[in-house]
Amino acid sequence: MDTHFPNKVSVEPITATGIDVNIPPLNPPTSNAESGCETDFEDFAIETHEWLSLVSLNSPRVNPEDRLDSFLSRYIPPGGSSTGSKLVKVTWQGFFSSAWAHRLLVEALQATPATSWFSISVVGFSSTWSGDTKDCTILKPPNTSDEYILWEVGR
Repeated sequence: MDTHFPNKVSVEPITATGIDVNIPPLNPPTSNAESGCETDFEDFAIETHEWLSLVSLNSPRVNPEDRLDSFLSRYIPPGGSSTGSKLVKVTWQGFFSSAWAHRLLVEALQATPATSWFSISVVGFSSTWSGDTKDCTILKPPNTSDEYILWEVGR
């Protein structure tokens, strides 16, 4: 690549601390096929991905102090959560290799205590004129050591 005169840019993370949010239950429901609860996990996955997306967008809808008129927005965190907490959000923006994203995931897994949770989202560049992209989000729920939830969304 050096022969093609690449521009090398160092990208520093942007860290936002003390973000006030209502945290929903992040542990998936246990499914029991005999009891007909297959939709419980699907509902959990959809609602949790929506909540994680709102956090990544800095939406005020996840803030415990949000008092927007319900006529304008009927959003409430999954499970009707009223558990307020503070988050730390670290953001990198730029062109990164899949190997870099993999190393970030491995380092986050090694650094996070089993009782804590984290989520990593990776968004690709548009591959078509219509703006279609692929997003990948991984959630490590709290109090688990080897369980993860993966969303791969193509638009």
